[in-house]
Amino acid sequence: MKKIILLVVTFVLIISCSLPVMCETETVKEDIKDDINIEETNLLSNPGFEKLSNKDPQFWKSFGWFTEEETEYGVDNNVSRSGKSSAYVNNLKENHSRYTQEIIVEENQIYKISGFIKTQNIGTENDGAAIFIEKSSAKTRTITGTTKDWEYVELYGKTADGQKVLNISLTVGGYASLNTGKAWFDDVKLEKVNEQSVVDNVKSLDTDLDPNRSKVEEKSFNKLIPILIIGFILIICSIVLFLALFMRKKTDGKLNENQEETKVLLDLNRTKIKFDRKDIYIMLIVTLVYFIIALYKLGSLSVPTTYWTPTMMNENFTISFDKETTISRISTYSGLGSDREAEGRFIVDYMDKSGDYKYLVTIEKKHIFILEHVNIPETETKKLRFTVEEAGGSINEFAIYEKGKTTPIKDINIEDYNIKEDKDELNNLFDEQDKMDYLSNYYNSMYFDEIYHGRTAFEFIHKIIPYENTHPPLGKVIMALGILIFGMVPFGWRIAGTLIGVAMVPVMYMFGKKMFGKRIYGFAAMIMMTFDFMHFAQTRIATIDSYVTLFVILMYYYIYDYFMEKSYVIGFKASLKPLLLSGLFFGLGAASKWIALYGAAGLALVFFIAQFNQYMDYREISKNSENIETNNWTKYFYKIYMFRTYLFCCLFFIVIPIIIYYISYIPWMIMPDENLTLTLPWNNSIDMYKYHSELEATHSFQSDWWEWPIMSKPMAFYFGENLPINIVSKIFTMGNPAIWWTGIIAFIVGIPVAIMNKEKKMLVPYIAIFWQYIPWVVIPRCAFIYHFFTIVPFLILIIVYLLKELYEKIPNGKILFYSYLVLIVILFILFYPVISGMEVSQDYTKLLKWFDNWDL
Repeated sequence: MKKIILLVVTFVLIISCSLPVMCETETVKEDIKDDINIEETNLLSNPGFEKLSNKDPQFWKSFGWFTEEETEYGVDNNVSRSGKSSAYVNNLKENHSRYTQEIIVEENQIYKISGFIKTQNIGTENDGAAIFIEKSSAKTRTITGTTKDWEYVELYGKTADGQKVLNISLTVGGYASLNTGKAWFDDVKLEKVNEQSVVDNVKSLDTDLDPNRSKVEEKSFNKLIPILIIGFILIICSIVLFLALFMRKKTDGKLNENQEETKVLLDLNRTKIKFDRKDIYIMLIVTLVYFIIALYKLGSLSVPTTYWTPTMMNENFTISFDKETTISRISTYSGLGSDREAEGRFIVDYMDKSGDYKYLVTIEKKHIFILEHVNIPETETKKLRFTVEEAGGSINEFAIYEKGKTTPIKDINIEDYNIKEDKDELNNLFDEQDKMDYLSNYYNSMYFDEIYHGRTAFEFIHKIIPYENTHPPLGKVIMALGILIFGMVPFGWRIAGTLIGVAMVPVMYMFGKKMFGKRIYGFAAMIMMTFDFMHFAQTRIATIDSYVTLFVILMYYYIYDYFMEKSYVIGFKASLKPLLLSGLFFGLGAASKWIALYGAAGLALVFFIAQFNQYMDYREISKNSENIETNNWTKYFYKIYMFRTYLFCCLFFIVIPIIIYYISYIPWMIMPDENLTLTLPWNNSIDMYKYHSELEATHSFQSDWWEWPIMSKPMAFYFGENLPINIVSKIFTMGNPAIWWTGIIAFIVGIPVAIMNKEKKMLVPYIAIFWQYIPWVVIPRCAFIYHFFTIVPFLILIIVYLLKELYEKIPNGKILFYSYLVLIVILFILFYPVISGMEVSQDYTKLLKWFDNWDL
């Protein structure tokens, strides 16, 4: 009897223990089937939000960017995926709100964070509902709008050396991306993962600001790197200053009587700088080298370009595979089509073994020309049905991935379609599978502000009202030329700006030689521009800063000619040429970006100083009647060399720039829209002024004007995702420390040196820097380090001036001169991975993080 009772009890225990395992197995089979080896223990407490503490889920803390009055937090007993309740966050006004839970973790360990989200009226413009790790860039995909059912989200991440805690957050909105709407969260998990079975999709969970993180001692030489470099730069600059002040070559400083009487005329007969074949060869070689470096992995020439544009809600189509297939990912590459609307939403259902369709996932089309992925619970099926929930823009390509595969399923048939347009266009969704990459990166997708400027260039071509209208059109119009030649591919929307960057290289050579007389100084200016980090990163991205920077350089390049020449020596007509060209490039710059307008005051100041100098020459010569008779130009000085010059300047610097500015709007004005009139340039300019003057947005990478030259906050353009463990890909815009930090001291030292040497030509780069920089001191809107780009060329010219002093006036000056240029090149090679997007070890990038604010 006892044996029978024992057997019954044992049987009951086995059954009772098996039931939850069977239920869990069924859930996994339906929702998350995962072949990665995961420890079964969920590290989160109260992951289903069944336990309460003062109406809030136990172990979870609420936090919002703004006050709690803007957001509702709580547990909903009427909405749940499993169990009896779920947690919700409801932003009544724009906010970044979340529930958080702090968890103790192990260093250098891979974790899987997953859960289910349901949303209602989440705004689609900014970050929606997601699970993310506080103080890091790791987060799941975001859910916006109103979902039909629970959406599964997940991410894999690895903790850093010495990292002890993670803050898991269930959020609505994001950093500098506030949002409204309501989201429910349920069945959240944090689980350890067996590293051996993970191949990709692992993000860094590194939280540099984590106060509980143990400090790992850095290698001593790593700490010394910035100190040594800064010290080296300070020593070089100190030597230059000392030698310039106390060891200058001596001259007798005397003029004979005839020279004294005719010193003004002698000043006019200076030798004009000429460019010979050797100059051309030097420019060609260095420019070609930079051209090759800049084009290397600039962008893909092969991304999906054909598309289908849904036109109405509830359009649908079904695709089938040749056999039952376990799918784990759906990728999309979205375009704009011929519609200004870029957003859209698809509901995807799968057919189960009984032949019924069940909900699988919602695919939100948030961005254009970006490869996006949705990881789904592994699902075995033979058919998928796509239903348009919100029509908007176009889809260039869908890619369905089988479990364990990194290439799309190719044998796809479209059937049972119900669409308004011709079915043949549906074939465009699956006709370029060989152009779909498994991972998204800068090479195959837009990044940073390309989503505005590259898109607007595309819209100009297709006569769509431009999405980005906060800057004048010319830069985007030039960008469109590359797209017309190469297509709407990353290489196409980047190549024009890159060629503009290439053009800066010989222009800086010409500027350097023109100012300082020898090709070696032109070579120095060219090398500094070639290997400056910002010049490289800023001209390889499809934004408009490269165009305006080249035009600003050229407008000062030509006003420099007028400043140094005497119009009454070279002739009135010849003196108008540099003024015309300066005004032309001023107009091109202003039509690209308004920061060129800052230079208007600088150009005017240079011009009037030149006019004043000529007037003083006139007065000097007019003292002697014999000089007046032998210098006929003095008879017409006021009429021709002053008043008539002023009239032409009004034409060159006001009328022509306005015409250029107006013409740049033609691609916009000819669009088929009855609201577009000839007043468009004026109206848009008013809107631009209001936008920039009233902008109150903040950004995690913004920085103040005084921080730019010291590079306290480099600007991140791109962070690669879904990379192998300990591999990173980043693109930052910042300066070459050997140039920017030296430039700070050169700017200060150059003033007394130029005064002592009576180098009036140095007024031009100083004036250029002042008027390109000083407006940012008083502009209240948030700004970024890349606004320093138009200042860098003139800082380079000042450095070259002091290098010239060092080269010519001290023993072994040539060695220091060339050593400095070599240092610039070495630093470019050292930092190349973090300004190019190159995939490198995370340990390597840590060596480049010289300061805490450098998130390299």
